Amino acid sequence: MNEQANNATRGGLTSTEGVSRHPVIEFITRFVRTQGMLLVLLLLILVLSLLHPRFFSPRNLTNIALQSSVTAIVAMGVTYVLISGGIDLSVGSVVGLSAVLLAGLTQFSGWSEWSALLVALSVGLVFGTINGLIITRLKVDSIVVTLGTWYIARGLVQLYVGDKTPTTPPFTEFLGSGRVYDIPMPILIAVGFWIVSHFILTRTNLGRYCFAIGGNEKAARLSGVNVERYRTIFFIMCGLYASMAAIVMTGRLFAVEAGAGGGLEFAAPAAAVVGGTSLYGGRGSMSNAVVGALIMGVIANGLNLLTTSFYWQQVAVGAVIILAVSVDTLRRRRTT
Repeated sequence: MNEQANNATRGGLTSTEGVSRHPVIEFITRFVRTQGMLLVLLLLILVLSLLHPRFFSPRNLTNIALQSSVTAIVAMGVTYVLISGGIDLSVGSVVGLSAVLLAGLTQFSGWSEWSALLVALSVGLVFGTINGLIITRLKVDSIVVTLGTWYIARGLVQLYVGDKTPTTPPFTEFLGSGRVYDIPMPILIAVGFWIVSHFILTRTNLGRYCFAIGGNEKAARLSGVNVERYRTIFFIMCGLYASMAAIVMTGRLFAVEAGAGGGLEFAAPAAAVVGGTSLYGGRGSMSNAVVGALIMGVIANGLNLLTTSFYWQQVAVGAVIILAVSVDTLRRRRTT
């Protein structure tokens, strides 16, 4: 009797497993698990389209993509650091310093635009290297280090530009405000960054090491991965992405103030996390960063069309961030 019962139980489990492993059910479950925030984005677009007739217009959707492009580029850079188990809070100030140097060196110091562009990119390289080396060599927490470099970069912005507003040079203006086949350049640049970044993260050893270090640092070391070297590389890449975003932002603004880039130190990591990248490392994608930036852009744009107070917009975005982090925490607890 017991043997028959056990056989029946095993048969029942096998049958249940057979149902749960149906290809269609597996596909839906996997899609919801990996692309859940994309569904949230589409749902937000649907709801806001019903609430306001102009929301779903091609012009407004283009504006959302355009407004989200800079955040998306910075968020993609931050994604490398997040997946590898760190965080970079200096990106907003790196964007600001790159922007004011690019505009200021051409207008105030007579530099050629190409030289100023190289200086702007070198800001991200320098700050990324400083962050990476201090974190990996001195073993200081990434939050502390990057918060410190955030203050340093913001102070340098104030010292350099003060209350002046240097204007954007011509080629940079094209990168931020030009169009190719009527598609805004910032959108094309953001898409280009996504393609390259997705390839790096999913098809190269650098991407595999990023997941390995963030998922299990000890196992990565035992596998022969130079954790310190690659962590430094990820911070350098994050800085370079911030500087590139600064170039695009400078082209969009036409004139750069001392507060340029303010808020991106929180918006960029938040976009990556809202999109589905884990704050605890080991999980994420470049698509997560883009989707997260678009979700935040859709919320801000939709509430603005509905004439909602700017402060309520901040409340809504903050609530979405808390929800995303809570979901990530619960998911992590279930898998540990």
